[in-house]
Amino acid sequence: MFRALGMLLVTLSLSASAQPRVWNAKQHATTELGNEEVSGVFQATAAAVEEAVYNSLFMATTVTGSGRTVDAIPLDKVREILAAHGVKEVPRDW
Repeated sequence: MFRALGMLLVTLSLSASAQPRVWNAKQHATTELGNEEVSGVFQATAAAVEEAVYNSLFMATTVTGSGRTVDAIPLDKVREILAAHGVKEVPRDW
């Protein structure tokens, strides 16, 4: 399910000067996507970024390093807050 939560900007450059070839890497021919195909690419990108943000927030564990401890987000509290704001479908795996 795609939900627009904000703006997403993804930029691509096909300029040869903007893409240095490392170690004389092999170049591949590409085809251009039409606008109707790009829309799906942007939707998929937005969905992937959204999922990555959720995973980084809700699947993180408590970590300690350099004399500091950063606690994981308490998921039971997140569920309570979401329920208090009318969000009824909360995945049980986080």
